[in-house]
Amino acid sequence: MATGRPVMRQPGEIMQQHHVMGLSVAVVKKKKIIYTHSIGLKDAATKTPMTNDCLFRIASISKSFSATSILQLVEAKKLSLDDDISDLLGFKVRNPKYPEAVITIRLALSHQSSVNDSQGYFTLDAINPSKNCDLDKML
Repeated sequence: MATGRPVMRQPGEIMQQHHVMGLSVAVVKKKKIIYTHSIGLKDAATKTPMTNDCLFRIASISKSFSATSILQLVEAKKLSLDDDISDLLGFKVRNPKYPEAVITIRLALSHQSSVNDSQGYFTLDAINPSKNCDLDKML
């Protein structure tokens, strides 16, 4: 019999559907942590499990503003999430291991571009092949 309430899905099911490696949850009430739970992996290569003690680096709020601006440009049909990010930056951005694979805006926004910030992110020179001879460290 239908209850009219939404069907609750298990976190593991949602993680599998969206290819999420690990998940950690904390509920804060009145400035106190009242619940924590972690499932999945912290590191797939070493099969290290996610625990409540795993540390995460919190991204800057400027990423939210950047994403909002990009989505407004998409809505205005000035660009597409499937556009090659190279066209926007003015230089070719590719993973040296997969030089023919286009890195799209969608991939960059969803953290699936294979670009990392191991050499910093204060300048685009870090991902520009003409300015960074250690580009494979970024990809």
